[in-house]
Amino acid sequence: MVVRGIGHWHAVELTADRHSKAPPADGTVVAVVRHMREESGVLACAINHAFEMAPPLTATQYQLDRAVQATARAVHEVAKARGLA
Repeated sequence: MVVRGIGHWHAVELTADRHSKAPPADGTVVAVVRHMREESGVLACAINHAFEMAPPLTATQYQLDRAVQATARAVHEVAKARGLA
């Protein structure tokens, strides 16, 4: 996983292998974004092998922490469901 961004805009690129940085199976990123939205109400946009998040500048630290926790939970749950974890 690679995280990059500026300000409140961040992109998280998912990989199937940490060393080769091979992309994940098709649909993995969409499944993570869907899980984030349906389970936690966190909005993100899937783009190829990454997803983007851009919370409002008025977001509180608590809200940002919850978004990060929801993201980690979604990645873990999708990886487990697909036999990747």
